[in-house]
Amino acid sequence: MNRHIEDLAPTALIRASNEDIKAGDDIRARIHFLSTQNQSIVTQTQFADAKAAALMTVMSLVALRSPFSESARLDYPLDTATYGMLVVSIVMCLWAVIPRYPRASVCAMIVKSDKFTWVGLSSPSYTGDMHDSYARDCDLLDMAGALARSNVGGSRVLLKKFKALRWAFLAGIAAIVLMALRYIPPEWVLPGAG
Repeated sequence: MNRHIEDLAPTALIRASNEDIKAGDDIRARIHFLSTQNQSIVTQTQFADAKAAALMTVMSLVALRSPFSESARLDYPLDTATYGMLVVSIVMCLWAVIPRYPRASVCAMIVKSDKFTWVGLSSPSYTGDMHDSYARDCDLLDMAGALARSNVGGSRVLLKKFKALRWAFLAGIAAIVLMALRYIPPEWVLPGAG
């Protein structure tokens, strides 16, 4: 039977167990879960950026330094379409890796609920002394909440990167297929055309 995780009471399983759960173990477990999740999101984001950079390099080399680029003719529709797909792939890679950040007014809104990520902390209205006070006085559950909200924001950024990468890879594959079509002898496609 599949149960939704939201249907479970937050501490039902821990309290129902006979394990030696001490006071504070549950909050430590939650913060550990959230911080591990955060590190996973950061790692996946770095992985997405590395994939985009690698694909952009390959597509740029194909466009500028390959045998195809030396013999391509822009008045030939197949070559024009190939270059179009190469450009789309490179642009989507750039879109995936380009730094994005919100306006100061958005950062000021974010810092009210997220005091973990740089986006919230970069708000001009939030000072180092304010963050020092927050770190000293905040409740552990408030810390966990800030980390949880940060993870949701980070995962949305990651989703946008992966969507851009999917289009970059599809355009790259299309460019390679079009490039291959250029080298297929006409008689293979249309018998008697040679």
